[in-house]
Amino acid sequence: MLRGKIYYFGKSARCVERVLTPVEGDGRKEALDEYKAVADDLHAARTTQ
Repeated sequence: MLRGKIYYFGKSARCVERVLTPVEGDGRKEALDEYKAVADDLHAARTTQ
């Protein structure tokens, strides 16, 4: 939680034929990469694109 808001990064599952299935590699690397790209803006309370 940053500044009272919850943010989600990356995906852990996707919908295939109306059933959630885990993404390959569990999505941790993609989530961390996305967080690192916007972390400074989020901590400084700037809006991200």
